Amino acid sequence: MVETGSTLWRRPSARISSITAKDRRTIARALTSVPPDGKVRGHAAWHMMTALQALGWVGRKSDGERLDPEQERARKDRAIADLHEMKLAILRRQYVRIEHVSNLVCGAFSLVRTSCLALAARLTPYVAPETDHPTVYRLIDQAVRDLLTNLSETEVIAAAGNEETDP
Repeated sequence: MVETGSTLWRRPSARISSITAKDRRTIARALTSVPPDGKVRGHAAWHMMTALQALGWVGRKSDGERLDPEQERARKDRAIADLHEMKLAILRRQYVRIEHVSNLVCGAFSLVRTSCLALAARLTPYVAPETDHPTVYRLIDQAVRDLLTNLSETEVIAAAGNEETDP
């Protein structure tokens, strides 16, 4: 992380080399062309930002590519607009908490799973005495259709829990 502010560094090359992946000799050469910002214990010293400017790293991305101020300002403005839009949507109650959705979905899945597992136990007394294939098919088909009707979306959601979704 780059330290900024009024701190003077007598030898900023050690800190900058880890930031910019440049060796100390390259950093020292770049600083010879820049007048020092002050002195520390009688030796020339530079602010961290001055040293980074000497290397040409102020206004660059982490990979060394130069930043376009207009593009960066537009990106920042878009991010601020998106943030305000999301806050407005929350105030309008257009968003719900993830916990409520998660509880609702888990409740619905557990209800579907329980009903499907209970299907075999419910059908056994009716299918066991039957030997006629069409009759067995009709009984199973009717039971599956009843199960799916009972698990219609509105009934599953109502059974999973009617939690009030606050923003």
